[in-house]
Amino acid sequence: MTYPPDGPTGPQGGSVQWDPVPSGPVQWGSAIGGPQPPPVWQQPTPAHKPGVVPLRPLDTRDLIDATFSAIRFFPGITFGITAGLTALLTVVSAVLAAVIVTVESGGHPDLTSWLGAMDNDWANSLIGAAVVALAAGPLAYPLNAAAVGVRTTWAELWAQVRPVGGRILAVALVLCGVFCIPDVVVLALDSLTGGDDDLVVAAILLVGVAAIIPTIWVTVRIALAPAAVVIERLGPLAAIRRSATLTHRSFWRYFVVLLLIWILSGIINGVLGMSSEMISDATGSGGVAALVSAAVLVPLITALVSPVEAIATSLLHVDARIRREGYDQQLAQIAAARGGPR
Repeated sequence: MTYPPDGPTGPQGGSVQWDPVPSGPVQWGSAIGGPQPPPVWQQPTPAHKPGVVPLRPLDTRDLIDATFSAIRFFPGITFGITAGLTALLTVVSAVLAAVIVTVESGGHPDLTSWLGAMDNDWANSLIGAAVVALAAGPLAYPLNAAAVGVRTTWAELWAQVRPVGGRILAVALVLCGVFCIPDVVVLALDSLTGGDDDLVVAAILLVGVAAIIPTIWVTVRIALAPAAVVIERLGPLAAIRRSATLTHRSFWRYFVVLLLIWILSGIINGVLGMSSEMISDATGSGGVAALVSAAVLVPLITALVSPVEAIATSLLHVDARIRREGYDQQLAQIAAARGGPR
C-alpha cells in the first residue's frame, strides 16, 4: 500500500508517520511525541465551524456558546443597536410619564413625581421586551454573516435593514402585544368587576396567571418572525406564518431553550440591578438620587442584557432552518466560496 510521502497531519500540527506492523493493527507514531491518538476512523468528526456557529443542528450548549461568541464577534453592532433602541424607547416612556404626571397634578408636575412615574416595573419590562423584538431582526443579519466568519459593517447592515424597517416594527408590535396579554386581561376584568372583593381579586389574578400559558405558546411560535423578516425578506404576516412553520412540532424544544435564555437574562439583570438597589439603600428609598440612578441604570441594564435574548432568538431561526432545510450546507458553501474568516 502506498501512503502520502508526508503522511497525514497529526492532531498537534506535526507530520504523522505511518508504521505498519505486519503482525498486528496499524499503529500511529507522531514525530512530535506524546501519547498516541486513536486511528482516524475511531475519532469523532468535528462539526464544520467557519464562524461562531457550528454548521450542524445546534443543541442547548451550542446555542448558549454561540450567543456569547456572536456578541464578542460583533460587539459594536450588538450593543450599538440595543443601546440606541433602549435610549429611544426610554425617551418615549419619559415623555408619556411627563404627560401623565402633568395631567394628574393639574398642570403642576414636580421632578420627584416624574421620576417616580418613570420607575415603573411593568413599563421597564415592556421596554425590555420591545428592545428584544426590535433588535432580533437587525441582529440576525450580522449573526448569519458571523456564522461563516464574515464581519458586517454598519453600512452593510443599514442597506439590509432599511428596506424592511416597517416590517420589523410591525412584527415587534405583534410580539409586544402578545407580551401584554396577561396584564390586559387582568386590567379588563378588574375594571368590569370593580375588584372590591378579595375573592374577586383572587379570581382575576388566577385568570391572569392562566393567560400566561397561551401567551408563552404564541410567543414561542412567532419568536422567529423578526429574523425571517430580515434574512428571508418576508412581510409581517408571512414572517409570522414562517415562524409558526419552523417551530411546528418543536414547541417544547424551543420553549426550553428560550426559558433557559430568559432565566439567564434574569440572572444577569438581577446581578446588574444590585447596583441600583445599593444606591437606593444608600440615598434613601424614594429620594431624588435613588430615582435618578434608577432612571439611568435601568435602561443601561436593558441595553446590556437584551442582546442575549435577541441573538439567541435569531440563532433559533438558524437552527430551525438547519434542521428542516439543510441550511448548514448553504452556509458551508458560502464559507468555502469566501475562503475563510475575514
